[in-house]
Amino acid sequence: MVFGLGKILENVVKDVGSSINKLANKKEMEAVCAAAALLAMADGSLDPAEKAKALEALQKHPDLSSFSGSELSSKFEDYVGQMEMDLEM
Repeated sequence: MVFGLGKILENVVKDVGSSINKLANKKEMEAVCAAAALLAMADGSLDPAEKAKALEALQKHPDLSSFSGSELSSKFEDYVGQMEMDLEM
């Protein structure tokens, strides 16, 4: 019984640590995603190969390992969408 409680507490501490790390790195994640979007859109468009490469680089970035692929993709897409809207104006 005590051993089970210890494992539960260990998991809770690990989850809390991960959440704190994620909050601390959120601004860095946003900056890296914005930079990736700027590079990918440098020629005014984003082709599928550029998008795939950018997302792959984001997912492999060691400082962004606390974020899921879908979180990184979503933030990257947000920045690309903003740039595409700017180009249409």
